[in-house]
Amino acid sequence: MLRELDNLLDGNLADSVLISSSNTDGDFLLHHFLGKAIGGSYSRIIVLALAQTVTHYNAVAQKLGVGLKSACESGRVMFLDCLSPSHTSTKVPVHQVTLDPDEDDALFKVYKLIKENCSPSVVILIDDLTMLVNLGFDVRTILDFCQHCMSLCATTGSFVAYIRNDINDAGVVDDETDLVQMQLRYWCSLHIHASGLSSGYSRAVHGDMSIRQSCLAQRKPNDKAKVTRVQYQVHEKGISIFAKGTSAAVL
Repeated sequence: MLRELDNLLDGNLADSVLISSSNTDGDFLLHHFLGKAIGGSYSRIIVLALAQTVTHYNAVAQKLGVGLKSACESGRVMFLDCLSPSHTSTKVPVHQVTLDPDEDDALFKVYKLIKENCSPSVVILIDDLTMLVNLGFDVRTILDFCQHCMSLCATTGSFVAYIRNDINDAGVVDDETDLVQMQLRYWCSLHIHASGLSSGYSRAVHGDMSIRQSCLAQRKPNDKAKVTRVQYQVHEKGISIFAKGTSAAVL
């Protein structure tokens, strides 16, 4: 897990977390929160895998020293795999899920499956919502699905969602993806956004990161969210976090 990030977050897993990225890979944050959930006291962890295979999750977990395979075999972690064909053999137990945007109740069926396998202390992790937009699900349906999942985690659980919102060569983002991100940013008590450097690729600094803590929907008019802005470098088994412009490589 990413201890330097934990230090910034006071070591707690928020009740609702939005991870977003633009023009960089934010997957490392998703794997961090999955590892944190497995290492915590949550009785059930449900992963809706829309973008990464369970094989990839397991490979990353092994590098981070997270016992994902054993957690899946014990039934504590449930993988809803939307990527692999039903005949695919994996080392980690999975539950195959088919998503068809032409079915009016496709996401409701997934929510129903999640609800049936919930426990009082559950973490629901979605990777990533951009795929639902790309598949053709409308914004309202995606947000309704997220809100229903968040309600399952409201008491003692945690909702974690990842969305990738890249800026194209014309400097424009996808409107529907942007709407989903903005609404979830409003709902979630923690929003971590990773973005590529405006100056281009650097071996020493991989990107900028902003960490916003507090639920905008529950804030009073004069309240301000706590925002921390840092830069980071990803390593094989973790990341280094430092104030902007203070990387040892550029000093």
